[in-house]
Amino acid sequence: MTTYILKKGMIPFVIGLVVTVLPVFMACKKNTITTAEEVVVTPPVPEVKYVLDWADEFEGTTLNAANWTPEIGYNIGGNAEQENYQAANIAVADGHLQITAKKQQIGVSGYTSGRINSLNKKDFTYGKIEARMKLPRGQGLWPAFWMLGSNMRARGGEPGVGWPACGEIDILETINTEIWASAAAHWAKPDGTHISSGNKINTTPGEYHVYSVIWTKETIKWYIDDKFYNGLWIKDGKGSTSEFHLPFNIIFNLAVGGTWPGQVIDDTKLPAVMLVDYVRLYKEIK
Repeated sequence: MTTYILKKGMIPFVIGLVVTVLPVFMACKKNTITTAEEVVVTPPVPEVKYVLDWADEFEGTTLNAANWTPEIGYNIGGNAEQENYQAANIAVADGHLQITAKKQQIGVSGYTSGRINSLNKKDFTYGKIEARMKLPRGQGLWPAFWMLGSNMRARGGEPGVGWPACGEIDILETINTEIWASAAAHWAKPDGTHISSGNKINTTPGEYHVYSVIWTKETIKWYIDDKFYNGLWIKDGKGSTSEFHLPFNIIFNLAVGGTWPGQVIDDTKLPAVMLVDYVRLYKEIK
């Protein structure tokens, strides 16, 4: 954004911008225009408009099967997590998605939790996506709202490209009792080497916040309560980011333990519940 500074003795010539500077005094003897004071004029930023394209308000008493698939199994994320994901740990009640982590022995795992994705039900490229969430606190907990490239796994007769070649957009993650929210992107170089970029912002994860991403052909930008705190330039696949121009799907999960939060779990904080008030996807109006 360009800021034009109009100073005394200057005649403003601004293409495409109508500027009114008051007061203006004419000095006829010298045929000059002099302003009484310096005026800073900032051209307006073009307004980007969005329209709601898809949403889940989590009304009713059951998970909407047209939107979500529960993932079942142990250490699905491959991050040395300790939970066994179960459909029974996913509920819809009181206008919220509720994902509950429990101390519960199933198979080799001493913990259970929940994870859902929108793969093959809501896959999309570009837009503004947001969720209003309240996160649990406790050593070993790892709540997340994120997206994976939908070509990670084989589908439609096409082989999956795997991770990180599929790309990953972490809209919100936090761990343990930290007071920050984390934003990140993961992708691959042409040789398959993992690349990542991200940032953190101090917040209060135990309170409700709106976590969002605005994803365009040029950039991915992360926000908390409409406050920008991270960005990634992806125009024309810059920096081997071509995977961020393909469809992605949405994931909500609450992990227990893992490479990031560590393997020490505070069982006194269980059961722990991650609450999602809503998730909404908006498309830009051209």
